[in-house]
This record gives sequence, structure tokens and C-alpha cells, in this order.
Amino acid sequence: MNKYTDLLLAVLLSSLIGLERGWQNRTDDDGKRIAGLRTFTIIGIFAALSSFISMNINQYFIFVSFIGFSFFIISVYRNFDNRDIGITTEITMFAVFTISVLASYGYRYVASASAVIIMGVLSLKIQIHEFIKKISIEEIIAMLKFLILVAVIYPLLPDTPIGSWTTITYSEIFKIVIVIASISFLGYISIKILGSEKGILTSSILGGLVSSTAVTISLSKYYNENDKLPDFYIFGILLSWLVMFFRILIIAIIFNPDLALSLGLSILSACLYIIIQLFIIRNKLKNHSENIPIKIQNPIDIVSSIKFALILSIIVFFAEKGKMLLGKSGVIAAAFFSGLADVDAITIYLSKLSMEENFYYISVYGILIASAVNTLVKGIIANFIGGKSIGLPLLKYMVISICIVAAVNIINILLVGWNY
Repeated sequence: MNKYTDLLLAVLLSSLIGLERGWQNRTDDDGKRIAGLRTFTIIGIFAALSSFISMNINQYFIFVSFIGFSFFIISVYRNFDNRDIGITTEITMFAVFTISVLASYGYRYVASASAVIIMGVLSLKIQIHEFIKKISIEEIIAMLKFLILVAVIYPLLPDTPIGSWTTITYSEIFKIVIVIASISFLGYISIKILGSEKGILTSSILGGLVSSTAVTISLSKYYNENDKLPDFYIFGILLSWLVMFFRILIIAIIFNPDLALSLGLSILSACLYIIIQLFIIRNKLKNHSENIPIKIQNPIDIVSSIKFALILSIIVFFAEKGKMLLGKSGVIAAAFFSGLADVDAITIYLSKLSMEENFYYISVYGILIASAVNTLVKGIIANFIGGKSIGLPLLKYMVISICIVAAVNIINILLVGWNY
């Protein structure tokens, strides 16, 4: 029965891709289209039948089928009247044949994932072309350098500790850099695709995913220049901070899923308060909208990656030394001072430290302290650049958020006891 289910999946996946191709070319005249729903479905059936014959009658039949199919596609392309058609559809035909074979042989997940990715790439043709136009040569070079670090340098790094004072290895340090850079790059790419002037809501959310500090500085500068509607800029900065808190929670869970409940309860309680304030501010602004370009640096720049690796190594060094000399108090002190400069690095370190039973709760408290200190620093930056009109309200919101987190942890202590 599974064999026939696999054959059915092969045909279904090819039909879905054919549906997308047919929809994209729906306005073309008859004779101008190479293939649509029917053609791709038949290709899927042909590949499924070839696989069936190969599995049950002659194992070499699939190779013969593929060679014959290749000659057919090449001849169709060479003889097609419309010479300005590109080769996307033809390459997709080869991909559909391969996907159908994989599904027929029982590789369901690989086939399904491949089909979904292909449909996504084909459907986003216009967006992809627009995105390519927005990419500069400097960004391509930066991406290439980062890929060299990932594909060439990372595999060569020794799996030995970076020092006698820690168990964290060189390869782990770089793996952390890759994870953080990838999360930031996701937001950066989104900004590139959508544009940095899509309005305060989009810019703040995506900017917060990359760097809430950059959003804070940009919006504070714009308010300082315009000196009007402070609530508008407060809304954008506060929204980027909200995204930062979710980012911290996600990073912590990536490196230790057991932190989801303990850390999540505290962070989400603060986030709930911020969300309520955002709705109140948004209601005041009503229909006011303004496009503000927020300047974000490419997060996968090789210099930025090495800088983060160095910051992480330094924080690990002082945190480990603090733990050795002062125990849990040293960890808290390291979290406080680390939060003054960067919250990602200490979050990762404490997330890994929390795997040690004796340091689980102190790691949670450390992440919360670093997050609070880092956000208060951003509030001070906003106050310094944009003035008291936006700085003081932001600091007020953060102080109340910190009090809420403290209250949640006090209640937790009263219910389950003090864990330090």
C-alpha cells in the first residue's frame, strides 16, 4: 500500500508545480506556453511509472527514461517558436521528474520539501528580481566572505576549549556566530525585499530583528531633526525593543529548550505590558503614518562576525572567571556588565550555563538582568540623542516592565521557593 501512496504523492507534487506554472502563464496565447498543469502532471505520471517499472521489472529502466526525457525536453526547447522564454520551465521539468522519482522510491519528505521550495522560488519571481536589483556589489562580497567562513574556515576549527577556564570550544564559538548572524540576516533580507521605507511598523519590526540599537538611534535622530509627534517615534522604538525581547527568548531556547518556561514566563509578561502600551500609543496616533528609512548594517559582514566572536570570547572569559572567584554572584556581575554592551553574547553563554543544574536559575536571572540593563542603556541613548520627550517615556515603560518581571519572579519564589 505504501508503494502506491508514494506513486500518488509523486503525481500530486508534480501537479502542484504544474498548477503554479499554468497560473503564471495563464495570460499567454495558445502556442506560447511550453507546459502547464496537464504537462507537469503527465511528467509526474511518467516518472512514477518509470520508477515503478525500475523497482519491479528492470532496475535500469529509470535511466533509460531519464535519457529519453532529457532529449525530448532539449528538442522542445530548440524547436519552440518563442525564443524569449528563458529556460526556467525546462529546468523545472527536470526537477519535477527527479522529485517524482524520489517520492516513488519512498523519499517523501525530501520530495515534498523540494516541491515546496521550487513552488516558492517560481511564485516569487517578481520579488526575487526586485531584490536582486537592490543588492549592492559590497553586500555580495560580504555574503561571499561569510560563506567562506562557514564553508571553509568553520570545518577547520579545532573542537578544543578556547582556554583552560572554559569548556566552550572554538567550533562552538563560531557556530554561535553563525546562528546569530543568520537570525539578523533574516531581518536584513526582509528589509531589503520590502524596503526600508515601508512605514514605522514594518521598519521597526524588521529592524528590531537585526539591531534594536540601530532602530533606537535612527528614530531618535529623526525626532531630534523634526521635533514633532514624539509618540510616533516612541512607538517605533518600543516596537523594536519588543522584537528584541522575543529574539532573546528564541536565542535562549535554541541553545537550551528547557529555558522556555522559566525564562518565557518573565519575558512574555513584560512583552504583554509593552504590547498594551503600543496599542494605546497607536490609538493616539490614529491614521498618522510616515515612511522613515532606518539604516541597518549588513549583519553578515565578516568584520562584524569576527567582532561578535571576540565579544563573545571576552564575555565568556570574564563570566567564567567571575564564576570561579565569586560563584553565582560572579555570574550575575558578568551579566550586568555584559548587558551594557551586548545582550546576545551573554544570553548564549548563560543559556549554555543553565544546562548545569546548580546554575539553571541563576542563568535565568542573569539573562533577565542583562536584557534589562541593555534596554535601559538604549533608553538613555534615546534620551541623549532625541531628548526627554522620547527618552523619559521610554525609560518609564522599561522601568515598569522590569518591575513586572520582578513581581513575576517574586510570586514564583513565594510559590516554589527561592532558587539561587
